[in-house]
Order: sequence, then structure tokens, then C-alpha cells
Amino acid sequence: MAKPQRQQKQKSKHSTDARQAVARQIHATKKRSKAQAKISKSQVADVTDQINGEFAQVQSFYVRAEQMVPANTPSLPESSVQDLADVMKGL
Repeated sequence: MAKPQRQQKQKSKHSTDARQAVARQIHATKKRSKAQAKISKSQVADVTDQINGEFAQVQSFYVRAEQMVPANTPSLPESSVQDLADVMKGL
């Protein structure tokens, strides 16, 4: 017994047009969002300058902190170090 063949449904013109219209809207929305996501070279330069400025500001804090710490720490006289060593040996 042969299977009856299905007849293909014919798509209505209305549903095809509606789907195509929705697809066009989605495509247009994607194009708009991509265009908004792109930034110009001048915007990149501005952001780079801002980041470099903030980095220089942070670096200046570290330089100031290093300058505050005295470079030459006072050293103990050798005799007091020897005295301390003698005391430690006695313990």
C-alpha cells in the first residue's frame, strides 16, 4: 500500500511579506547598533590621553612616597652592635 503524498502547503503572500519585513527590521537594528558601537580615532585619542593622564597622576603619588622615605637611614655605630651581640651571647 503506497503512502499518500503530502501536498506542500502554499505560503500565503501575507505571511511571507510579514517575515521579510521583520527580517529587514532586525537587520536594520543590527546595523544601527554596530554603527553606534564603533568609535572614531579622535575618541580613541581622547580616551588614551585621559588614561595616560590618570596613570601619570598615580605614578606621581609613588614618586612622592619614595621621596618621603629618607634615602640614607642612620646606621648604628659598630660598637653598639658589638655590645648587642655580646648581650645576646650571654643570654
